[in-house]
Amino acid sequence: MKLDYEKLLQKHPWILEKGQDCILSPDSDGLLCGLFMSHYLDWKIRGFYDCKVLLLKKGIVPKDCVFLDMEIYRKGVRSVGQHMLLFN
Repeated sequence: MKLDYEKLLQKHPWILEKGQDCILSPDSDGLLCGLFMSHYLDWKIRGFYDCKVLLLKKGIVPKDCVFLDMEIYRKGVRSVGQHMLLFN
């Protein structure tokens, strides 16, 4: 299956919005995602989440952030991951 980038960006335009708050997974690929988005789109790292513990900067609301390097399948939660979840 080929990824249709235009369709993806039409459905989720926030992926390329500048200056967003984000929450990272606290591992090497999560940190690299955060560095990439902060450098190219001026995203602000506001916390870390390891699927058990959520650590946030004071005053930050999780639903206003994008979770990077993790897939969270809940309505109203924006997340971007790169993990293989299904092998066919």
